[in-house]
Amino acid sequence: MRSTTRRKTAPARALGRPPGISSARGKILQGATVAFGKKGYAATAVEDILEAAGVSRRTFYRFFSNKDEVFQAIYEVATTMLFQGLRSVSESKDEPLRKLERVAETFLRLQVGAGPIARVLNAEAQRPGSVISGQRQALLKQLVSLFQDEIEKAGRGRVDPLLIRGLAAALEQISLGILSETERTETDIQRGLHAILRIMEGTLVDSKEAAKIRPLPLDPARKE
Repeated sequence: MRSTTRRKTAPARALGRPPGISSARGKILQGATVAFGKKGYAATAVEDILEAAGVSRRTFYRFFSNKDEVFQAIYEVATTMLFQGLRSVSESKDEPLRKLERVAETFLRLQVGAGPIARVLNAEAQRPGSVISGQRQALLKQLVSLFQDEIEKAGRGRVDPLLIRGLAAALEQISLGILSETERTETDIQRGLHAILRIMEGTLVDSKEAAKIRPLPLDPARKE
């Protein structure tokens, strides 16, 4: 997976009101995004959403029965935006391994660009029994299918889906690591990209060849 000239990646869109959605419902989703991002899922109450969205309780209950439904709607918007971005990359004319690199970069940039809500959504999605755990499984299936297609196009054959799930999980965990940073910088995104590409290359390329392609990432906080 050799690096080629890096393209400028389009800026990530913040989560909020998708085009064409009801104005009142959009305000609720935007307010809930702020409230959940600030307080986390468990600590956020409907009252927090009402305050952040600037809507009445009556308006809220026109669209949602409880905070769970709002949270699920936010996750649906986030995953739809994410997969649209990834699908756009996969449909490009880049060679397959370069597309995998761009898929990883797009994923990381969208996650970081979404702000604090991304950390909350990711944490809850991975918690067994959470209200969005089922939606996460659906997203993973889509990611596995996308990765599998590109790996086949690269001439690597059809690999075990468990291997692809491992790559998707690694990408998820790396994004969480970046989101846990107090200040997320371009350097953090590049570190994350370097790490996931090393994992991909070590998985999909002969180990000796992988070491020639990209050096092992070192801890930036290490003392010389």
